[in-house]
Amino acid sequence: MRRNAARSQRTAGVDRQAGRTAWSGRTNGDSSRRRHERGSALVEFALIAPLLLTLLFGIFEVGRALHVQQTLTYSAHEGARLIALHDATVAEAEARIRDVMHPVVASAISVTGPDANSIIRVGVETNFQILHGAALLNPFSGVLRLRGESAMLSEN
Repeated sequence: MRRNAARSQRTAGVDRQAGRTAWSGRTNGDSSRRRHERGSALVEFALIAPLLLTLLFGIFEVGRALHVQQTLTYSAHEGARLIALHDATVAEAEARIRDVMHPVVASAISVTGPDANSIIRVGVETNFQILHGAALLNPFSGVLRLRGESAMLSEN
């Protein structure tokens, strides 16, 4: 009868004489090893978190820079279009450019033309300030000079 009881305990996955489970091979001493490894996940996270945050800030800053670049290009296009289609003055084109790029402040607007080939060229520049968290992208100055340009054939 004792033999059958020991056999049924083994088939249930527990070997009471050895003090371990039959399917894992762990002994009761494994719990002390796990107790010493409790802080390892926190240390690993502390090592990886700065890299992940730098990557996250970098993605965010590249997105912001692309948005500003697109705004500059679109505003230059609108200024050139206003001069080409409606024969507007340079001052009117600059006012339209500033209206289109409202959240972005232009540091320089250049309008040339129409030249001998009736082409009007408009350029808009601004300084893009990188946030402090993503200064690793450009560690020397933290400022990128962005420029949007457009050229259009005058209809007049």
